[in-house]
Amino acid sequence: MKHILINTSNLSGGGSLAVATSYISYLSKIHLNFKVSLLISSPLYLNLISSRVILDSFSGIEIFDSSKNLINVFKLRNKLVGYDCVFTIFGPPYLYWKINSHHIIGFASPWIIYKDNHVPLPCFSKRLILLKHFIKQFFFLFADCLIVELDHVKNKLESNLFLKNSNIEIIHSEVDQVFFNKDHWELVNFQKKKNNTFFFGIISKNYPHKNINCLLKVKKILQANYLMNVEFFVTFEEKEWEKCSPDFKKEIINLGSLKLSQCPTFYDHLDGVVFPSLLECFSAVPIESLFMRVPLFASNYHFIYDCCDMHCQYFDPLDPHDIAYVIYEYFLIPEQYRIDKLETAHKYIKNKFVTGCRGKQYTDLIIKYLNK
Repeated sequence: MKHILINTSNLSGGGSLAVATSYISYLSKIHLNFKVSLLISSPLYLNLISSRVILDSFSGIEIFDSSKNLINVFKLRNKLVGYDCVFTIFGPPYLYWKINSHHIIGFASPWIIYKDNHVPLPCFSKRLILLKHFIKQFFFLFADCLIVELDHVKNKLESNLFLKNSNIEIIHSEVDQVFFNKDHWELVNFQKKKNNTFFFGIISKNYPHKNINCLLKVKKILQANYLMNVEFFVTFEEKEWEKCSPDFKKEIINLGSLKLSQCPTFYDHLDGVVFPSLLECFSAVPIESLFMRVPLFASNYHFIYDCCDMHCQYFDPLDPHDIAYVIYEYFLIPEQYRIDKLETAHKYIKNKFVTGCRGKQYTDLIIKYLNK
């Protein structure tokens, strides 16, 4: 019997954990004509347990954090050999070369395809990141197939000098099943909401390209110029929070990193999601917020439009005044019109990102390469 490995050993946080959790949950519930082993990171294992995923059906499970240190990076290659096919859900695995099996790798590295971007970093730091990702792209060359989540990513890869000849498959992301089952939603430690106060937030790590520092200015502008009492909530890990400025920590509320089962509850408390990212391949936050019927205020960039179309309030992410004005203007719209608009957005997301096909498409692609 053929044997495949699902490799998620490099995943530490963010939406990648949700995708991996969802796919492993899917595999645990279906009958397969091949064996499946898991090489999973510690954060993903905790996510699987909290999501009540039954792991008994898998042939082998090893918890291994390949990105924890350089020693583990070098150890990873030996853990990928001996299988008929390896699926690295988001890659690439670093410091590895061609293994004697098929290797499918998910691509989610926007710095590779968008070298000219507006991420506000010192010149040296930005060049260092671009150099890192210039090197990173060569590890994708060892993939038999790259999986991307949206059309714009495939289009950019096809014009990439080094990756343009890669086999590229588009498999759209989906709203996770936990959003459909309120019995699995877990509480989030929100403060009590005061009268006439708006709650805004974002689920994200504090990467520079996420542009979350702008929320401090946006909050002050909303309060000073538009007399809106607002609270902004973020979901930073403790180390990320410690690096924030004293002013940011004074004005913005951090709820800490959320489990997947807490995300629907988070959205359910909000009056709006503010997503000022400057660089993405895909993020689940926009589609999750619209699915939950929460107004989305997001960057006027194609990576948002590609998944949200006209169901979003767009702003210039480099201009806090424009962000604040777009938020203020939205709440001037009559309430019933806003409700109708959110219902239309919910139906749009449901039609496009709630197909239930992603797990099957991943599996069909694995079977395709097993049969080669």
